[in-house]
Amino acid sequence: MSRSCGFTLIEIMVSVMLLASVAAASLKLVITAQRTLAETAERQKLLNEAEAIETGIFTGGIAGKGTSGDISWVSEIKKNEMFGEDFGKLRFGASADFFPKDFFIKWREITVTDKKGRAITICSSAGREKSAESGPLSGDAAEEIR
Repeated sequence: MSRSCGFTLIEIMVSVMLLASVAAASLKLVITAQRTLAETAERQKLLNEAEAIETGIFTGGIAGKGTSGDISWVSEIKKNEMFGEDFGKLRFGASADFFPKDFFIKWREITVTDKKGRAITICSSAGREKSAESGPLSGDAAEEIR
């Protein structure tokens, strides 16, 4: 009986199937990476647009709401009480009375949306204000509010 030195057809088919599986998995990874890269680039472009709009709004060159090309934006001033009635219930010396009552913090939310419906919201400081019932502020605090 003579033995031949070679591979059988089944061994070759198994190795080809393994190589095909590895190639398919590699192709799927490449496609996923390209899709992720494209989405990241679009997100970065939207963020750059939002920062440009934010700068334009703060300098007064752009209105608080508008559309330009494929980009639309809305700017809102939000306000929340900074030191409410629950603030300072744990009294550690005079630290609880340091801040005036009825003190509000304001911020600006700018929501930028592109034509595909993707949106990004950025928040910026809009200063602080004291409520009208509390009376006027004096000195540095009044300057900071303006």
